[in-house]
Amino acid sequence: MSTDHKKLYIVNAIWLTVLTVLELGVNSLPVPKSAQVAMLLAFASTKMILVAMVYMHLRYETKALKIAVCVPIPLAVLFCVSLMYDLPYQMIY
Repeated sequence: MSTDHKKLYIVNAIWLTVLTVLELGVNSLPVPKSAQVAMLLAFASTKMILVAMVYMHLRYETKALKIAVCVPIPLAVLFCVSLMYDLPYQMIY
């Protein structure tokens, strides 16, 4: 393993740590719960992409494979956020 990879892993680990600390601090923000969920989903999707690109070595793959892996992540976040707005209108049986 060359020095470049070690530096890349360390920088990525630092970014993952920073994002995790930010996730822990979201609960104390004076914003609505839906905004907190949206922020947590954004942090989680960012962390997923970082892990996929660095630790799963997608950074060195073809552009088509990167798109095939990374496009569904923001789409899933968008789907979850759009479902949050439906929760107040959900009927309870």
